[in-house]
Amino acid sequence: MDTCNNDKGQGLVNSGRTSRRCCLFCGRRFASPSQCATHLRTHTGEKPYACDHCGTGFTQIGDLNRHKKTTHSYLGHKPQFACDLCEKAFTRKPSLEAHLRCLHSGEKPFKCGQCEAKFTRAFSLKVHMRIHTGEKPYSCTFCSPYKQIRHKQDLVVHLRSHTGERPYPCRTCGKEFTCKTNLIAHAMSHSGKKPRYE
Repeated sequence: MDTCNNDKGQGLVNSGRTSRRCCLFCGRRFASPSQCATHLRTHTGEKPYACDHCGTGFTQIGDLNRHKKTTHSYLGHKPQFACDLCEKAFTRKPSLEAHLRCLHSGEKPFKCGQCEAKFTRAFSLKVHMRIHTGEKPYSCTFCSPYKQIRHKQDLVVHLRSHTGERPYPCRTCGKEFTCKTNLIAHAMSHSGKKPRYE
């Protein structure tokens, strides 16, 4: 395994292109920044590719496609639970029910016992509860002292300040951003209108 000449990436944080090819966690070197970014997800737990049938997340698009074929295809048969309100269909009834709650009915059966907040999914309530408990289960091992972070996606965005990764480029001027929210705010400076980024 090819490694960077450093202590697990320390010292390469601001060294330009080299840092984008070196894992800040284990020091492994990659041929391209995109390979390194994919590898970093094994350390951060980021799963940006979600299954539209069941919500399961994956680190790579290939893993998502394999999951869909093996879990939701029923050996080539069409999904048997179709939504009456749109074109989506599901192989499992609970997936259809979650879809109806999230996109069509607006029903929010998962209620917070501490405040008035309600959610369509149990997992969303679990994450929300961290506001009340003060729990911050994620930490950046590059900050000293370790920075504690409440949400996994916030950790992913924060780690980009160390890796230099900026995966959201502006379509107008090419300026790159660490998160989609900052890109959208910037893009409005070009036209004054909120752009559509999918």
